[in-house]
Amino acid sequence: MTIPSDIQKPDPGTLIELFILDTTSLGGSIFYFHSGLKANYGKINFQGNPYEPWPIEASGFEWSGGGQSPRPKILISNVGQFLGDINRDYQDLVGAKITRKRTFKKYLDGEPEADPTAEFPQDIYYIEQKTKENKIAIEYELVGAWDMQGVFLPGRLVVGNICMWTYRSSECTYDGGPVATEMDVTTIDLNLDQCGKRLTSCKLRFGVSNPLPYGGFPGVGRSS
Repeated sequence: MTIPSDIQKPDPGTLIELFILDTTSLGGSIFYFHSGLKANYGKINFQGNPYEPWPIEASGFEWSGGGQSPRPKILISNVGQFLGDINRDYQDLVGAKITRKRTFKKYLDGEPEADPTAEFPQDIYYIEQKTKENKIAIEYELVGAWDMQGVFLPGRLVVGNICMWTYRSSECTYDGGPVATEMDVTTIDLNLDQCGKRLTSCKLRFGVSNPLPYGGFPGVGRSS
């Protein structure tokens, strides 16, 4: 089964959040954490990487309809001053990359249905500033690469109602049966199954009530 088909089920399974803290740009290492302590998960593995259990709270990844880009916050436990020591060594981790991965427990390495390709689109952000630190936890504010100082948009071509993703690629995420032709005409022939790159084409494959992995910018208007 795949993530797109899972999320249409009443009970898709236990969602697992995984975090990768990459400090190599600062001269440090890569750290793998997961936030499954409440479910008493110990070390877990996904895509060949071991993730250590660590108290983490993350929020603000959702995009708003007003066009403002997300500025997520992540609160990480500072038990034993482990994270505090890394902060002191690497300038409060400003510029370090945070990747949030999400998958269902059944797809983790070692599970009967293990599948390293089954995951939601990744959230990749960078630490802009440390907003809070004490002996218990440290909080950071994150920004996308497009919001980093000295980086200008567009990072890719901004087109209104044309999806830029390759059909059935990792960005598109659709890997189900045949749906429609390039003109959105229903088909059961896999050879004729082609995405029309329109928002309507995406909805035919993912439905209208789910977040769409649409690679276009429907809200962008024409410029004269």
